[in-house]
Amino acid sequence: MSHESSSRRGDVEPGGSSCVFCGALAAQCFTREPQTYRVVVCENCGLGRTLPMPSRAETAALYAGDYADASARKFGGPLEWARRRFGERLADRILARAGRGGRVLDIGCGDGKLLLALARRGFECVGTDLNPRLRETVSPESGEVYVGEFEDAHFPSASFRVVVVRHVLEHLRDPPAALREIRRVLADDGVLVLAVPNLASWQGRLMRDHWFHLDLPRHLYHFTPASLAAMLESSGFALDRISHFSLEQNPYGWLQSLFSAAGGRWHHLYDGVLRAPGSAHARERDPLVAFAAALMVPLCAALATIESACRRGGTIEVWARPR
Repeated sequence: MSHESSSRRGDVEPGGSSCVFCGALAAQCFTREPQTYRVVVCENCGLGRTLPMPSRAETAALYAGDYADASARKFGGPLEWARRRFGERLADRILARAGRGGRVLDIGCGDGKLLLALARRGFECVGTDLNPRLRETVSPESGEVYVGEFEDAHFPSASFRVVVVRHVLEHLRDPPAALREIRRVLADDGVLVLAVPNLASWQGRLMRDHWFHLDLPRHLYHFTPASLAAMLESSGFALDRISHFSLEQNPYGWLQSLFSAAGGRWHHLYDGVLRAPGSAHARERDPLVAFAAALMVPLCAALATIESACRRGGTIEVWARPR
């Protein structure tokens, strides 16, 4: 990955901050503008990290508002319908890859849409999430849920045939340790399904500080396909495939990033247009922003398709198996 300028290459972070994966100190700046939080990329392994790392208390405060609505309904009707459809499609792909039956663990299960889709396909489902109201938001027919950190659940070894970790790994304080724990609870013939933002994507490299999927400081770590593959291998996994196309994530990554770069009222597309009225963080509707966003959707879909075809998608989905 190319970076800002030679004057910022090889910076050693103040206070001896080292890479959680390889331990190297030397890092290059990814973000450009002075701000409270920034992203640096390890020169040795390519893993990005957020600096300064927010404390656990700060992280908890960041998520508190997300759990205010017992329904966990983030978006309006059409988008919630689309989220269900994406969950159904992923459940179909898991069924095709893993076969029917067995236990599935969804780490960061949110409102349980994927759990419900998998349960209806004959899987025995378990979900974990930090949401203290998780049992209110997930349908009882979706299966068992655990409130808290995944590692604290102490699931038995080799107790799951499928583990799903979608847009969660970047939020964790020790991704290598989390992957080792996932390997422990995954059966030897099991399947890991994992998705993260792609720091090496075209939208990430172009938009930098304004990139929607950077999401500072919620995202503590930032992956490229190479750094994620190396971490998976060191944790006991063999990579089966990496997909760079996500209709659910990548077009919107372009759209919100472009609006954020424009600033002002355009910055609030997510909270002011897409969120369900009355949900946590929702803002007053802005018809002009909504109209402009509708006009931009075809362009952003085209950009996402092209970057994915060139294997530079804004997010990546990885399928792996135990070695």
